[in-house]
Amino acid sequence: MIYYLCYSSTRSEELSDDELFEILKKSQTNNADKKISGMLLCSDEYFLQVLEGDEEQVKALYNKISSDERHRHVKMVMEGHVEDRNFSAWSMTGTNITEEEFEMLKEEHGIEDMPSKDVFYQNSHIVFEYMKNFYLNESLDMNSFW
Repeated sequence: MIYYLCYSSTRSEELSDDELFEILKKSQTNNADKKISGMLLCSDEYFLQVLEGDEEQVKALYNKISSDERHRHVKMVMEGHVEDRNFSAWSMTGTNITEEEFEMLKEEHGIEDMPSKDVFYQNSHIVFEYMKNFYLNESLDMNSFW
């Protein structure tokens, strides 16, 4: 069984897109070495990240991430075990969700009046499913990622 962990956080105002891209590139190398896979989804303000792999390795990475000052209000929103990885081809990737895409997602689930923060922190399973569908439907055209 593969352990997975999903957390939400609030992006620090000081964190630029360029810095985020550099973090992502470094994470790809580090995660590959530890056999961790996953995906980071960003809105303008919030992150939702899924990490999957060996439970001890994933939890150690989460503890490191949660003390990083480039984001705040880090909260584990889901964890568990799955038979197969959801993001097996990616040691880590990231993509933005536009405001328009996010509004469509909220409308699809009948929560269009819900603030974005509540979706990321309290209804993260909706965003997690969006990420899994993104992975399954993506052509792996790296231009759609950072």
